[in-house]
Amino acid sequence: MRRGLPGDVRWVFRDDLFQPDPLRICVPPQLPDDNESLAAKVFAEGRREGLVEIVGIGSSSTRVLGTVWHPKQAGEEVQGWSVGMKLSVRSPKPELS
Repeated sequence: MRRGLPGDVRWVFRDDLFQPDPLRICVPPQLPDDNESLAAKVFAEGRREGLVEIVGIGSSSTRVLGTVWHPKQAGEEVQGWSVGMKLSVRSPKPELS
């Protein structure tokens, strides 16, 4: 574990999540098989474009939920962030349920 987080990362996307409140995230017991390859594809696309974000969006005692994103359309760029990679962990970090 680094920074108190488990080393097992499960890649998720918007359609995989239900967040009933700010401190709790629900995911199905079985995530789609292609999430890991989709995360790798999105990361590669973002690197090619020069702007990619990886976020730890929640965790349990055994795993971290991570997501990866990059702006695909004009106007999606985040103010003050126009090049490189952004890595963050939400704080407070929602617990998985």
